Amino acid sequence: MELKACISLVFYIIVSFQISFVVSISRTVSTSLGNIRGRLATHDEKDVYQFLGIPYAESPTESLRFKKPVTKTPWQKEFDATQYGPSCPQIFPYNAFAKLPNQIIDEDCLLLNIYVPASKPSNDAKAVMVFVHGGGFNSGQGMSRDGSLLAVAEDVIVVTINYRLDLLGFLYTGDGAFTGNYGIWDQVKALEWIQKHISSFEGDPNKVTLFGASAGAFSIGLHLVSTNSKGLFQRAILQSGSPVTHLALAFDPVKIARNVSITLGCTSDNDPGFDTNKFMQCLQNKNAMEIVNASALARTHNRTTYRLDIAPVIDGDFIKENPEVTLKKGKGDIPFYNCDIMTGTTTAEGGNLVYIMQGFYDVRRSIPKAVLCGDVVKYLVKDFYNSNDTITKKLCDEYSGSDLSTDEQSMNAVDFIGDMMFTAPAVRTLSYHAKNTMGKATYQYLFSHQPSVNTIKMNFPWFHGANHLDDIPFVFGPKLSYTPSTNVNSEEEDLSREMMTYWANFAKYGNPNGNDDAEIVWPEYTISEKAYLNINKDSTVARDIRSEKMDFWNKMLPPPTSTFTKPTSLGISVNSNGLLLTILCIYSVYPLIQ
Repeated sequence: MELKACISLVFYIIVSFQISFVVSISRTVSTSLGNIRGRLATHDEKDVYQFLGIPYAESPTESLRFKKPVTKTPWQKEFDATQYGPSCPQIFPYNAFAKLPNQIIDEDCLLLNIYVPASKPSNDAKAVMVFVHGGGFNSGQGMSRDGSLLAVAEDVIVVTINYRLDLLGFLYTGDGAFTGNYGIWDQVKALEWIQKHISSFEGDPNKVTLFGASAGAFSIGLHLVSTNSKGLFQRAILQSGSPVTHLALAFDPVKIARNVSITLGCTSDNDPGFDTNKFMQCLQNKNAMEIVNASALARTHNRTTYRLDIAPVIDGDFIKENPEVTLKKGKGDIPFYNCDIMTGTTTAEGGNLVYIMQGFYDVRRSIPKAVLCGDVVKYLVKDFYNSNDTITKKLCDEYSGSDLSTDEQSMNAVDFIGDMMFTAPAVRTLSYHAKNTMGKATYQYLFSHQPSVNTIKMNFPWFHGANHLDDIPFVFGPKLSYTPSTNVNSEEEDLSREMMTYWANFAKYGNPNGNDDAEIVWPEYTISEKAYLNINKDSTVARDIRSEKMDFWNKMLPPPTSTFTKPTSLGISVNSNGLLLTILCIYSVYPLIQ
């Protein structure tokens, strides 16, 4: 490994949120692809080298559009990795909720960013933490989370990645014309790049931990059950996401493909069938944003539709079968049985339900039983339980009651979404892992701290708890996660440092407690004890999270199953589990407003 430091001729200041840092020294790393030049930044009086916008695959354009990614060929000149690259094509919706840091988009977007502590060279390679962003598989970017603070605070290498989104990443027709999962294959290619090149950046390819939240965690969960991801990572942290949630796979991707074809004028609404070859030829003449915009129009739902139409699919290649079926077998040559796993949720995972409902009801004061039972439950049961009246009644009875205050009833609606979509699947995942792995660690957490930066509480006074993804800013550091005007108190800074250490220790040792005696020992999750760490300003160990509700979902009810039958080819159908909330896009980008 050849490292060269050179003094830059120009000093300049970059202001990022609340931290100013001066880039005055660059660093060049030699790899088999060619030389890569990064920049020096300072955070919390510690230096970090940032290598930004590095291509890990060829541009997925022209003949490579709607194909698996192709390995990047070497470059001749030194690659300038001192600036972030573009995001993958997407619509930047929900501006009222979120501001993604880079709204420059380009189809040539298969890039990664590497954050390396500028510590003295050591013979010991550093643990590598790879962050997979969320965004409902149709928005997001690697640079949405700056890994600098986590890297310098815990002496780890942090990598963030882009992957193809929306139809460009997940178009599926069921007949082999468009096979889907391109965005997931991008993630595989990025992990292969890391395996081959991270040692040039002082990283250990045998200590790679994936971590991500929401759609990022769904992605990681799918890597855990795919033979195609074997050997690419050793540990996984799933934050508010699971391979067995009914949010991880697309609901009716073939219908969406046909709708997009009609929207783009590739197919007539009167055509009796769906000519996918004609569709393919038509798409070659469309630019990326025409396709993405058509996707948004084709996915326009009424308020009662809670599902994700563009997402990973069971393709028989990356995903062989429904992940729940795979894990119920209790064995197999998949990463799940050979990795340490940590997974967790927040106390109010369903909080962003209010942003969907407020367009149709005045939920500022409450979410009443009539709205929960007559709207939310009714249409989720329609999609996932074939409109079973018995299950509708069970769900309504479980999450409503005449003796509840309006605030309690409102939070029950939030809990209904959170339990169904996130917490119950997380508990099943933990159980499969703890029961069927030998010598691999299993850990669970609950993030219960309600951040002082809490816009949902300001707008909905009855709301309390930690919303979906409220934990993410504390893993990367509030100073790099919140806007410049945000005042973060010292207790939250302490909580952030605590979480950084837990996450990094897990990446280094497979144990969040590390090798030192911890003040609070986070016990492993076992089938008998079901221990978890309740993370807040005064973290404590607890057991059997939401036990009654988990028994209700995981023992008393059948698993949610889509009424959609997904064709393996046009004309041949097999049963498939379907999935998720249109609101997942809001879920996955919402914390960026803070």
